[in-house]
Amino acid sequence: MDEIRNYERLPEESPKLQHRISVIVQSSGIAAGLKYIHDRNIVHSDMKTDNILIGEYWQPVICDFGISRMLDSSQSIFVSTTHDGQTKGSARWMAIELFIPDDGAEVKHTKETDIWAFGMTLYEMIQNSFLARKIPFDDPEVLNYVRIGYVSVQLLVLSTYYYVSMKIKQKNDQTVLKYVEPSNPMTQQPGELVTTTVRDYDLNELSKLVRSVYMGLAMMAFLHLYLKYTQPLFIQGLMGLKNVYDAKVVQIHIFGKPAEGDLKRPFKVAGGLFSGAGGEPATDKAAIDEAEKKVGPKKDE
Repeated sequence: MDEIRNYERLPEESPKLQHRISVIVQSSGIAAGLKYIHDRNIVHSDMKTDNILIGEYWQPVICDFGISRMLDSSQSIFVSTTHDGQTKGSARWMAIELFIPDDGAEVKHTKETDIWAFGMTLYEMIQNSFLARKIPFDDPEVLNYVRIGYVSVQLLVLSTYYYVSMKIKQKNDQTVLKYVEPSNPMTQQPGELVTTTVRDYDLNELSKLVRSVYMGLAMMAFLHLYLKYTQPLFIQGLMGLKNVYDAKVVQIHIFGKPAEGDLKRPFKVAGGLFSGAGGEPATDKAAIDEAEKKVGPKKDE
């Protein structure tokens, strides 16, 4: 960790060198993390920049193991498919063989497809790095424009979420939604039964997105105002636009996409340090019936 701490203490007059070293350190950290899980016969299956968190000293942390599985000792591959037979994963980071398998062959996630996704992740990081390096952050006027741009993006994101909340309340979909939450990966306790409506579920998901915006603003205030970092303003501004476009409630209520496939409620648990490790919410009748049996005795007590 000393190397990671030291590169942050580079002189303020060398921001380009600092940023180049940060990209190298983060890339090396991601590679080390991927090697660690591969050495333990785990295939991640959804490696991408959205599933890389940044720690206290800017060290990368691989997260969201929601569709990962342990390999059998006699196997060298891992199959990950949805109930309808479609392969899970994020299309832009998936290897071509997951889209065009050999005739009659089963679509399989492997350590090799993880490496492909890692390469796509590095490509995205480098592209963002090149774009950010072209901006003269040492020019006060340019820096002020970047600040204004970042704040404007956050206001746009919050305004979009507010508009979505109005659409949700206007539709007032009272369709009952019943599911079992993923089990807690820390306690191994089974997930709880949730009974709600589509309206309330979407508003709750929207509330999570709004909270994430405020947390991002607080983090950026610390990084920029206290630690004097400037480039994260630009990168996080772009990520804000990407995140609002990728938000599932936005896809449904603004772009009018049907709530099926990846947009089917309840949504897959979002990536995090511990989230997603317990699997996906269960909506099958057997899981719901089992959860209802456990709820019954508790009410009687």
